[in-house]
Amino acid sequence: MKEWHVARLMADPAVMAVGVGADQYNPDLTVITIFVHEGMSHAPLHEMLDGVRTRIFRTDLIHAYGWNERETAVGQSCSGKSNTR
Repeated sequence: MKEWHVARLMADPAVMAVGVGADQYNPDLTVITIFVHEGMSHAPLHEMLDGVRTRIFRTDLIHAYGWNERETAVGQSCSGKSNTR
């Protein structure tokens, strides 16, 4: 389900990454994780997407270390933007 929403969510400059994780209160439940740059304005983010709860993380810029050193398996669980400055 995450894949259906990634392009729309990632089009927002404040959204840095979208992934899949476990609910903080019930680890048996899956959530869609959305990482938003702290302090940047962003479009409204829904509490649920297609019946799956979302969890919003407000954070500083994410820096990937060792990115792409090894090929990842098909069906990655996270989608993110590259930070090229």
